[in-house]
Amino acid sequence: MTLLDTNVLIYASDKRSPFNQWAREIIADCVANDGAAVHTT
Repeated sequence: MTLLDTNVLIYASDKRSPFNQWAREIIADCVANDGAAVHTT
């Protein structure tokens, strides 16, 4: 399982973010493999 910071979700939801594609790929890869959890503070 991969622990994702909430910033990854923000980047993935903001189409204007320069990190949008990267974040979407990270999330898709995590979900397809070992799973993902979201880290909140």
